[in-house]
Amino acid sequence: MRDASATRSRLLVAAMTVFAETGYAGATTRAIAERAGVNEVTLFRHFGSKADLMTEVMASQLGKLMPQFAAPSGDLEQDLIRIVTAYQEMVGTHARFIVTALSDVPRFPELKGVSDVPRRMIAAVAGMMARYQQEGLLQEEPAPVMAASLLTPLLFLAIARQSAPDLIGNGIDPALHVHRFLRGRLVEPTSAQKHASA
Repeated sequence: MRDASATRSRLLVAAMTVFAETGYAGATTRAIAERAGVNEVTLFRHFGSKADLMTEVMASQLGKLMPQFAAPSGDLEQDLIRIVTAYQEMVGTHARFIVTALSDVPRFPELKGVSDVPRRMIAAVAGMMARYQQEGLLQEEPAPVMAASLLTPLLFLAIARQSAPDLIGNGIDPALHVHRFLRGRLVEPTSAQKHASA
């Protein structure tokens, strides 16, 4: 069982590398299997098709982030900093694969499952933001739009860093990014609330 898990992990890593290098169309299951040090039969035993494999690669990366998007802790700013930190680390490491995978989705109907993974992630972040809206801490704005506004700049910078690392640097400070994101989105306490807390 441990060997099967290790083989699956090697295949996912190999697939991510090959997909990032060649795109979905250019990647072959033979090349992925060879990169992982296994044969194609083993690849197909773990993953039914090349499309299933790409979907699993995306799910394995974004799935690691889902615990960060669990129920709100009650501290809006710290929750968002935690999300930004985890997301920035993931896209900084895997930006090339993510961009390649998402750009291939419209051209290959069998890759619909690939786009479902980031959609679930955005929905999870939006759900957290909606909870804070219900608690009266965030302004009314479509929660999915807020979630995309928080995360999209991080992906864009990760992509830009690949082509111009000397210009982009190491990325955004998560606390500063969240502080700027929240400016204008936080619900200001009323004068009665300010008086009551004084």
